[in-house]
Amino acid sequence: MSSIRILFVGFKDLADPCYRDLLEVVGGQSTVSVYDPGRPIADQFHQVRGGVDQGGWGTHAMVDTAKAAGVELWQVIGTGLDQLDVKYILEKGIVLANTPGIFSGIALAEHALFLMLCFAKNLHQSLENVRSGVFFHPINEELQDKTLGLVGFGASARELAKRAWALGMRVLAIDALDLPHSVRDEYQLEFLGAEGSNFGTSSTAPEIQLPELGNGKWRIWAVLPDGLRSAASEWRSIAYRPQSA
Repeated sequence: MSSIRILFVGFKDLADPCYRDLLEVVGGQSTVSVYDPGRPIADQFHQVRGGVDQGGWGTHAMVDTAKAAGVELWQVIGTGLDQLDVKYILEKGIVLANTPGIFSGIALAEHALFLMLCFAKNLHQSLENVRSGVFFHPINEELQDKTLGLVGFGASARELAKRAWALGMRVLAIDALDLPHSVRDEYQLEFLGAEGSNFGTSSTAPEIQLPELGNGKWRIWAVLPDGLRSAASEWRSIAYRPQSA
């Protein structure tokens, strides 16, 4: 039995560690080649049965060629599919798969929390002051008692909610799905609404009182995953309205 041919479509300078991980999983049981944008597409998809797309940037030309070559699976290494024409691939009869957020939720949550702390602790100014021998300035903020708003409550947002709550933050969330109250209780949410919910006017949402900054605007932390853009824009109009308004 001949080995299955796989074509890895990766970023030019960022293929690793994804490419190395793929080779490790394959374990020599399949032949893996790397896509070269400088070569004809048809030649590279010849006898290929699976395409591994790092980030989900496959073009219509790639998909058409893959279909003609008999590719059965288009595997995206990544969670979001915004830039990929999902409908086009499925209409071609090719199975499409991605790597759900449960595999990257902790890493993303920790990174989001890191960025929140960078802003709260004035990282760049603090580093500059220390290097210049200036101490005790600037005066920083704490995340405790701040409000974290999550637009979309998938795997990554849930991991962030757990860590934010442990730091004493108030956590509110909305999601495209109507999630059960048990989810709200499990993640210590003060508010959990469905798509279209308005944190500022919903009768079931707690009144949001956020401290004003020097520019008269609120500070709020948010995760904005795929979808819910209308809700996100509506929410931002609330989040950045001065308290006196």
